[in-house]
Amino acid sequence: FVLVVLLLSMSAYVFWMVYSPEDAFWIALSVLVVTCPCALSLATPVAITQAVTTLSLKGLLITRADALEKLSKIQKIVFDKTGTLTKGEYEIIETTSFAGFSKQDCLNIAANLQDKSSHPIASAFKQYLINKVNLSNWENIPSQGLQAKIDDNEYKIGHATFCKLNGCELNSLELENETTENNAQLLYLTKNSHLIAKFQLDDQIESSAFEFVNKQNKKLPSLSLHILSGDPSTQVSSVAKQLGIADIHNPLNAQQKLDWVTSQSEPCMMIGDGVNDAAVLAGASVSVAMSQGADLAKQQADSVLIRNDLSVLIDAILLSKKTNKIIKQNVIWALMYNSMAVPLAFMGWVTPWMAAIGMSLSSIIVVLNALRLRKV
Repeated sequence: FVLVVLLLSMSAYVFWMVYSPEDAFWIALSVLVVTCPCALSLATPVAITQAVTTLSLKGLLITRADALEKLSKIQKIVFDKTGTLTKGEYEIIETTSFAGFSKQDCLNIAANLQDKSSHPIASAFKQYLINKVNLSNWENIPSQGLQAKIDDNEYKIGHATFCKLNGCELNSLELENETTENNAQLLYLTKNSHLIAKFQLDDQIESSAFEFVNKQNKKLPSLSLHILSGDPSTQVSSVAKQLGIADIHNPLNAQQKLDWVTSQSEPCMMIGDGVNDAAVLAGASVSVAMSQGADLAKQQADSVLIRNDLSVLIDAILLSKKTNKIIKQNVIWALMYNSMAVPLAFMGWVTPWMAAIGMSLSSIIVVLNALRLRKV
């Protein structure tokens, strides 16, 4: 565009030097001023800046430059469960001990194992840490559990399949479901693969999750909702049922989540918060990390939800679609203005001061149009 403008200005100068030398300079100057590419160059960035500002005020911080554009193309929204659809504020509602261990001893051992973990479940145990013990070979197995050695004895806390229970006093159905009638999640504590405790944990659904689903049904019914969770219990299906989400996949590890998202033909938005979500957040078309989530998840995500209000994501998609429309309007206006102004200036019908006013007005119109993005 700039090259064409310079050539036009030079052409105008040469032309008028032949026919009216005294007018050649100011006409060439008018062509330069009236076609100053302010409106065209402002068309996109001013709209994007306003949209990003609006979303940040509503609680969504965009951290990748192209995330806003990709939002308008989203066809599927995918959730992790813990810490996104649920509050991630676990509490132990019942402890059952076995093999002669007391509840307090089991809680203290579990708290020691969970002390290094950043998973939301760990917060439920840390208050029971009374006597700190030396752990060796501590390891976090994503979506499965934790393991470590205490005095050469191997302790594990996690799901039944991970703990490989022996001498179990629980029926096979309870082990298979890993949940209770009240939909509490079950975790098992073992010593050398022998069951010593069972914990029932509860995690409430975020109120904003219900608001999100209601707004999605009203505003963007064409979007499909999905849950990818590492939790093997039926609590996942319970949460999905309450929210009206039909498609759930569990238990999945980090690689399986990534494989599922990348295998989809439609663009997906992934919402997660844990370390095991980092890979899928990086691989999704658009990703959102929760502000209270792991640092690694926030680093890999395209945006961060700084308030616990999932319904903002619907606003973000709607605003992205509106931003694209505003950008197109701005570009069309800038091109129309220049296509009309250049011939008039070339013919000497526009003086430099008139060209300056016209150029300024065209830029102001672009900015005012972009300001309409202050509202979703």
